[in-house]
Amino acid sequence: MNIGFQIFHESPKPANAERAIRAMRNGTKAQFDILKVEPYLHKGCVATCEFTLSQKRWEDVVIEALKFAQKFGYGWGISGKIERELDLTTTRFSHGSGVTMVHIHIKQEWLVENQ
Repeated sequence: MNIGFQIFHESPKPANAERAIRAMRNGTKAQFDILKVEPYLHKGCVATCEFTLSQKRWEDVVIEALKFAQKFGYGWGISGKIERELDLTTTRFSHGSGVTMVHIHIKQEWLVENQ
């Protein structure tokens, strides 16, 4: 199952933001694809990215997503009703110069749709 997420970067230039996000990905060994980088309405750029989850049970998906998130960020805010939704946000990174925020959102209903 592929999960989309967003990485926000302070640079107003998509090419600079993408270069920094690639460096973050390489530095953390997190496996994800950068689908597009575009100017963000408020400031900087936003990258739409995607990673693959191998798990099928909701409880395992939550753990796998948290492990993925911890590869490049810490101090994650967790919201959503965990029985059916996981919403993660952080502004703290071990790598990622200029990265201002990462947001990951997963719903249990997407598992059913992708099976």
